[in-house]
This record gives sequence, structure tokens and C-alpha cells, in this order.
Amino acid sequence: MTKKKSSASSLRVRQLQAKGADIKWVRMALDDAKNLENDAQKARLAQLAKLSGDQIDLSDSPELTDEFFRNAIKNPFYRPNKSQLTVRLDSDVVHWLRGKGRGYQTRMNAVLRSAMLRDLMSVAKPTRLKKRA
Repeated sequence: MTKKKSSASSLRVRQLQAKGADIKWVRMALDDAKNLENDAQKARLAQLAKLSGDQIDLSDSPELTDEFFRNAIKNPFYRPNKSQLTVRLDSDVVHWLRGKGRGYQTRMNAVLRSAMLRDLMSVAKPTRLKKRA
């Protein structure tokens, strides 16, 4: 009979218990967690859901100016979804991509993303937010 290898989490629990830590386990179904909202929160959310966009007070929200967007940074945690597909490329293009070393698929994605963004920027027209009276 082989001894079952303990997981890292149970090892950590045993280490904490050895130091005298009181470990309490809480298990809750997702549906139970959703029910933790109290009645006041539910009433407030229902009240907000009934409001139209004109009725929402935005006076404490800062205006988004062009300077705000110039100083904006890309979200460092953003990771776009990847799609697997088969694509037929010219041999010289594949040779060029692979000739630069490892990561040719990442490079291909970067080239395509750059072209996509350039195309989107040429089509998109900047819109300005209307000021509230």
C-alpha cells in the first residue's frame, strides 16, 4: 500500500496547526454567497435599476478630458482570449518570423495586432462626452 502524497495546502494547514494556529474551515455554495446581500442592499440596487441615465447624479464623477486619455496606461493585467486556428502563410513570411528566434507566433500576433489597431484608428472618429447641465 502506498502512502497518499499530501497536497501543499494540507501541509501548510499542518504547519500552522503545529504553531498553534486555530484553523476554521468555511465552505459555502455559490448560491449561498449570493444571498449574503442584506435587504437594504437589495432595495438600493432595485431603486438604482429603475433610474434612467438622465436621473443618475454624476456631479461627483470627474469629467474625462483628452488629457485624461493621453495619460492613461494600458491595464497590465489585461490578457486577451486566444483562439486556435489554422492559417496558410507565404513561405517567406514564415521564414522571416521564425528567423528572428523563438516566439514566432507571438511575433505574428504582435504584427497582426499592430495592423488591426492602425486600421481601427484610421476608421474611428473620436467622440466627446456631453457635459451635464
